Amino acid sequence: MNTFAELAHQIAAIITTLILLIASFLVHAITPLIQNSQTTAPYTVIAPFHPKDTEPVEQENSPSEKIPNESASTTSSTHKQTPPQSTVEELKTVAITNIRTAATKAAVNIVCITQTATSTRTISGSGMIVNPQGVIVTNAHVAAYILLAEYGSYQGDTSCRIRTESPSHDTYIARPIYVSPTWLRDNPFTAFEENPSSTGEHDIAFLLITGTVDGLPLPLQFPFIPFDASETLPTEGNTVLIAAYPGELFANLLPNNGLWLLTPTSTIINLYTFKNPKTIDLISLKGSIASQHGSSGGGVIDTATKKILGIVVTTGEGTTVDVRPLNAITVGHIDDTVRMDTGMSLSAFLADPHARLTSFSVDTNYQFLNTHPR
Repeated sequence: MNTFAELAHQIAAIITTLILLIASFLVHAITPLIQNSQTTAPYTVIAPFHPKDTEPVEQENSPSEKIPNESASTTSSTHKQTPPQSTVEELKTVAITNIRTAATKAAVNIVCITQTATSTRTISGSGMIVNPQGVIVTNAHVAAYILLAEYGSYQGDTSCRIRTESPSHDTYIARPIYVSPTWLRDNPFTAFEENPSSTGEHDIAFLLITGTVDGLPLPLQFPFIPFDASETLPTEGNTVLIAAYPGELFANLLPNNGLWLLTPTSTIINLYTFKNPKTIDLISLKGSIASQHGSSGGGVIDTATKKILGIVVTTGEGTTVDVRPLNAITVGHIDDTVRMDTGMSLSAFLADPHARLTSFSVDTNYQFLNTHPR
């Protein structure tokens, strides 16, 4: 009896050992396949006013150090211990808080007021200071009013100021150093429309802060958040922070009172291209409190790279802000547009903004410059 029991025990031990060996082999064989697999992100191609069908296009994965893989349960090849989930979340919260603090100092509210004998019209947009010399990036449809104030036939009726802080107040005076001539040619009256519609293609401008409203000296360096086309790789699902001064829900505050800077986080939900299926020109963000008119020109900041990923350009349809997507042109598209218009890369163009100011000129034959905005 004991002999039979011992034999059964030995057989069971052998079977268990075989099962463990087979399981170990399968784990080691399958794990590399899982770790080396890549997914193809959906890539929607759009053309002005004529969306095309969705076309899948392979997209390079962002470097792993820029986007931590929170779902990974295995350790790396160096066997570093994965931080607890609570620690990861705490670090992300601290990072977003730091980005929000920096964005608060670099964001600006661009306000232009056009007066006639019978009415006053106020236009409000957003922008971001992108280098220590005081260059502001915004949309061409916002900067068009600064062109009107400086070069238009009715320039005496329009004045513009750069506001800062929250609530915003008049702080700086700025002049244009670049307003995409391609956008101005293709959109002669878009800026004057009550509810303008546009794809956002080439809708980019740069201003240079040249003075203060109170006459005090300019700071030696401005707080800023940089962007870099070579490092900015939008990816669906990425968390971003938006910095803008939306005014749609607070229009009654203008022009005498300031607007509040809003800095919500959001998620990239779609990637788009205007013409070249190999480029990412526009990103769509999940609806947030920033999904309002007035956010145009606001910064979209990647929470991983802490750099500007894009500039808000249009809002989608929706009865409430939470279901209204916010669209932004990417830094890559901004770089392509600047190259097309000037023959210079974005970084080269911004290297000497005072030289850009000296050489800036605008075609005064643009029809909108000779039209009074009413």
